[in-house]
Amino acid sequence: MPGTIYLINGLLIEGGLGSQFSGRFVPALLINPINYLQWMTKVDLAAGGVFVMLALLGFFLTEDQRYRSFMIGLWGAYILYSLIFNYHAATHDYYQLPFIPIVAVSLAPVGGWFFARLAGAAVRRYQRFIAYAVLLLGLFMVVWNVRNQMKAVDFRSAPAMWAQLGEFMSGSSVVGLVGDYAAPLEYWGWRTVALWPYTGDVKYGRGNIPVDDVFQQYARRELFLVTDFEELARQPELKEILGRYPVVSSGDGYIIYDLRALD
Repeated sequence: MPGTIYLINGLLIEGGLGSQFSGRFVPALLINPINYLQWMTKVDLAAGGVFVMLALLGFFLTEDQRYRSFMIGLWGAYILYSLIFNYHAATHDYYQLPFIPIVAVSLAPVGGWFFARLAGAAVRRYQRFIAYAVLLLGLFMVVWNVRNQMKAVDFRSAPAMWAQLGEFMSGSSVVGLVGDYAAPLEYWGWRTVALWPYTGDVKYGRGNIPVDDVFQQYARRELFLVTDFEELARQPELKEILGRYPVVSSGDGYIIYDLRALD
């Protein structure tokens, strides 16, 4: 209900939500097999291919017709949602977030069937103890793997860096090649910047545009902030242009060019 109210208000009353649908549906992708393979890759990343397979088997293991109808509704809505937002479903992993609870709900019949068989097979106390130990070991391995992935990158210094950047650039007009649409800078640094387009954004939205022409549109600003160096490496022409300008500040994870120097 809250989502429906938000959608109706954004589309029919205030009208600002309509722009969010622009560019999300690309008819040519409906017959592009590569797009479906990319979609499956995002599905596997979000929920895991094995769990998706088991969730689909849940249709055969539930005896409750109402529950099966509920599952059909969830999966049908997800498929329709992914076909409407076919470009982003195949390229943006966070578009798969609604799919995670759908898989979880669909796994319930599989879990019920499995534990019923396990309870019937492990009738002795020591057998149940071993079965529980095996299950706990599997859960521990999954949690430990997630823990290692999360500890591989340390973001504890990020808030201070973004706050420092916001303070340094206060009062200046800035264009930036910044990841996550510069949301961390807005949150911790209280600054908004004009976003330099990513290579994927340019190809998706407007095709190949000469970098010099694009740069002239942004060069009226005073500073150029770079925090996404991987993307900068994908744009050698931009890197060459920025090399003509002096560096006004740099640190671990960022570099700021002074665009006023060549005025």
